[in-house]
Amino acid sequence: MYCRKCGTKLSDDSVFCEKCGTRVEEEKLESSLKEPTHEIDIKEMKEKNIDKQLKERLDEEQDKELAEDLQLSLEKKELEKAVSDLAPDDFDIMITKGNKFKIVIVIVIILIIGIAFIILFNKDKKELKKEKTIDYQSIINEYAKSIEDVASDYLIDHELINDYSEISSLVKYDKHKVSCENISINIDGTVYLSECSVDGKAVDEVYGRKKSILTKDQEACHIDNDSENNQIKFYSDGELASIYECDYHKCGQYKTEDFEYNSCQDMITIIEDGEDKYLYNYQAGQKITDPIEEIIPIKQDDKLSAFIIKLSDTKKYGIIDTRGVTKIKFDYDDLALISNNTIYDRGMNIAEDKIIASKDGKYGVIKYSNEEQVIDFKYDNIYLAENGYYVVKEGKLYYLIDSNEEKVLENGYDMIFAFKDLLVISNEDKLIITDYKGEKIIEDEIDVLVDYKEEAVEGIFGYNAYRLDNKIIIEVNDSSSTGYNTIKYTYDIENKTLTKEN
Repeated sequence: MYCRKCGTKLSDDSVFCEKCGTRVEEEKLESSLKEPTHEIDIKEMKEKNIDKQLKERLDEEQDKELAEDLQLSLEKKELEKAVSDLAPDDFDIMITKGNKFKIVIVIVIILIIGIAFIILFNKDKKELKKEKTIDYQSIINEYAKSIEDVASDYLIDHELINDYSEISSLVKYDKHKVSCENISINIDGTVYLSECSVDGKAVDEVYGRKKSILTKDQEACHIDNDSENNQIKFYSDGELASIYECDYHKCGQYKTEDFEYNSCQDMITIIEDGEDKYLYNYQAGQKITDPIEEIIPIKQDDKLSAFIIKLSDTKKYGIIDTRGVTKIKFDYDDLALISNNTIYDRGMNIAEDKIIASKDGKYGVIKYSNEEQVIDFKYDNIYLAENGYYVVKEGKLYYLIDSNEEKVLENGYDMIFAFKDLLVISNEDKLIITDYKGEKIIEDEIDVLVDYKEEAVEGIFGYNAYRLDNKIIIEVNDSSSTGYNTIKYTYDIENKTLTKEN
């Protein structure tokens, strides 16, 4: 250290300069202040102090922000919970209480309503767009097809479908909920639908065409014999349904007293082409049989329902209904005891679903509806009786049997006519009236003049018996050189009296 005044070197512990007497402490202070190292320390201290202060302030700000964020988070969670639990009136209570979150609540409510509106609006737009893209016609078509499939199968075993309720339980369609006010099933099984709804929505789509199957309008339903082109043209509901190409010039519709063709009601007709006759389906435009030798109409409730047909080539009988469906295959030598183009009255009973059939020289009974066997093919002949009984022939005698083919009467007779209340039995050239035990109900007897013949001339048997109301009519034939003379008797079931008519 040196004296700043005279420059004399001083000791470290000097207070005054030994040469000039200048005070040393001031010199120390000034020199220390002028030392570069001291200036650096002071600067660093100042910077460190500033950094510390800044850090403290930053820490305070961060802590404050974190605290505020934490507080806001807690408040948000509490608000969400509160909003979810609040009823509409609770918002008014909170606001009136000056809740500090009332503004936030109002904003949240507005946001919730806005978001809900947007969601619902978009959903409605999507539903509207989806609704516009639904192909209702295809749905109606599918539904109609499901009805037509059932109707076609059902008509094979049934003559007609009276209305949709008859088959509605059989229709299976579950892709959509479809209902129609107007469901019309035509005779050919096709369907007409209108005034429908799909999944609860009314639609304008329709299906098919309603046919006027009961019309007799000759302009709408008729045939045109086009001799110039050797054709037969069939019209139905005013439209050309089909054209039959004739093989011979002698060609046309074969008519009988029992069959009046109506192309709006029937699906088939009889075509006579040359020497042959055919059943022709005018809807399908095709023959449905080989040449026919014999054709006998079957009526139900005075309405033509089917034909018993004997084929020319095979000589076999079968049955085809008026829609062209084969009800009974062409496998039988006889059906319904046909004689001279006539069905014998005890050869078929449609109400009881029974028809007599012959195969390989033996007779049995089958169901008219589905050809199922009822009585075995082992008898020489069979007649249908009342009460579910059958008169069967074994050898030269007739027996009465039940549905289990058990004999009701032990003895056999020349002939048995079985009714609900009594039997008319032919025995030893006499006709007697008995109960089901073979005991006589009255003592009166009727003389048999001609033996019973199963293949009688012109359908005239030696004798016959049938019911008429509450009476049994008995007819006995007597032969002479001029033909048959019929004697008629009437038995009154209630009074048990037998009267001979003059």
